[in-house]
Formats: sequence, C-alpha cells, structure tokens
Amino acid sequence: WTSLSISGYPTYSISGNKHVYGPSGISDIYDSYEGPSYTTGIFTFEYGLNFNRVFSLGIDAGFCPYWGTMHSGYTGEVTSKRFGCNIFVMPEAHLAYINRKFFRFFGTIGLGISLQVGDCPLDIPVLPMFQINPVCVEYGNKWFVLARLGVGTEFLGGKVGFGYRF
Repeated sequence: WTSLSISGYPTYSISGNKHVYGPSGISDIYDSYEGPSYTTGIFTFEYGLNFNRVFSLGIDAGFCPYWGTMHSGYTGEVTSKRFGCNIFVMPEAHLAYINRKFFRFFGTIGLGISLQVGDCPLDIPVLPMFQINPVCVEYGNKWFVLARLGVGTEFLGGKVGFGYRF
C-alpha cells in the first residue's frame, strides 16, 4: 500500500513555561521562559508491502511544523519567536485483525529516528523514536478516514485524520 495522510490537530502546550510550575530559585523569576507552543498536526506518508492479509511491513515518514515564543522573565514581553519542524522516518510492522476492502482494523509497532530542524528546543536534534498503536481503524477505499490509539513519540493518546491510497 502507499498512502498519504493528514492527521492530528493543532495543539497548545504550556509544558515549556517554567512559571507554570513555579521558579526553582529567586533568579529564575527573571530568566527568559518559553511561551505557548503550537503545531499544525502530523503530515505522514506511508509505504508498505503486504506479505499476506494479516502481516505487512512499511515505512512511515512525516513532518510536524511547530512555532512558539520566548518571553522576558522581567517584563513578560515576547523577546523572540521560534519556528521549526520535526521530521521522522519509522519502519513499522502492521498486524491486521480484520482486513476488508472498505474496513481495516489493525495494530502497528514501529521504531525509527526523529530530526528537529529550525529553532530546536532540545540539545540533541536527532533522537530515537517508537510508536505502538494496538487499535487502528481505517474506513474507505481510495479515500479513507483513520483513527489510531497508541503510545509513543509520534503521538500519545489518539490520532485522527484522512488519507488517500495510490
């Protein structure tokens, strides 16, 4: 199979804002801090080989643009803007529980690498990644909708979207 899918949803994160958790020292009150971060969601391209109706191997490649702001700890004003993109490549194994023409119910497991380009908030821009999705549903033939529940570095929780099979 070969498919292009757009999934996820725009998100808002406060995890980078250290003032949410409180300063660890008096000098931290005046340090710059990260403001809200946003993302478009994940755009993915999958290519796979079906060995039979139950088992297939594929590769999942995608990108996820993000942007945010840095703020002055003293005034709270925006001091700079950050833009970047997380790009990943992850080989995956698919195990089909139900595989019909218009309906697929399956699980996936994958291991790959992630590269952050642009204004990278991490010290190490290349990181290993994994994804385990025990519950995946696709409905449709050429055009399809998808829903996945899983845990990993691509997403945690749920992923919904639509796609097209070539």
